[in-house]
Amino acid sequence: MVATGVDALARAMPQVTGWAGGQVSDVVSSGDLIQAGLRREPADGQRLLAGRAALRLLVAYQRGESPHVARTLPIDRTCPRCGTGHGRPTLPGLSLSTASRRGAVLAGVAREPDRIGVDLERIPDQTLPGFDDYALHPAERERFSGRGDSTGLQFGGPQGIPEGTPTGGPVTQRIALWVLKEAVLKAAGTGLDHPPNQLLLGPGRAATTWHSAGRAHTLTWHPVERALDRHVEELWACVVPAPEGYLGAVAARRPDDVRDVGQDLLDRFTTTPTPASGLADLMD
Repeated sequence: MVATGVDALARAMPQVTGWAGGQVSDVVSSGDLIQAGLRREPADGQRLLAGRAALRLLVAYQRGESPHVARTLPIDRTCPRCGTGHGRPTLPGLSLSTASRRGAVLAGVAREPDRIGVDLERIPDQTLPGFDDYALHPAERERFSGRGDSTGLQFGGPQGIPEGTPTGGPVTQRIALWVLKEAVLKAAGTGLDHPPNQLLLGPGRAATTWHSAGRAHTLTWHPVERALDRHVEELWACVVPAPEGYLGAVAARRPDDVRDVGQDLLDRFTTTPTPASGLADLMD
């Protein structure tokens, strides 16, 4: 998984590419550049390129290859509906997923059977009108109203949102639910064609470890309890560390350790170590 700021990734490019003028555009494909050019806002194009660069570098790292082959990796993003290059990333033998919001990106790599999905959201001051009706299962809406079982999902504390993640109040908890659901629906391959309000996540039932720069702490995985699609019902999700002000999540077929490989990646790809940008993958 890659959890990094757009600016932080751009700053690492001279070291990654090996020349002073190295840029994010040097490690992406021509198709990635075309998709970025279609964005109306330059910042959105930069965000798109950052997410795709992070994924390509992570795949190259995972395969033991040079960063210079990142741009040539045959990652396919063909949309099955319209045939353009904005679909889910695929590569034989691996499961891939990306998410981006202005200023930050998240990407994940796992073995193909693990069916990884990731999501990333900035924590807002308040949710949009109608958010609960669209995003929350009736049981979740009841819990937030105070009429149901308030123990539901575990947020905060040693078994909840990872260390360093703001626990906040109802808004943060709603966004945590949203990123968990989006990660699940990406892993299932349905996206938002499956109504989020028909997806119910259960309490945390499995604990694994987040490994990062010699440190470790607990991740709590939540199983899907109810859904309209059996491919969705097979999945689990957990909240993972993300850049400050954001919430991130990863989903997979089964709970597993997650490893932040940011510093390892930069150490392998550069001669001058730079601060880790938060690159991680599901461990074997």
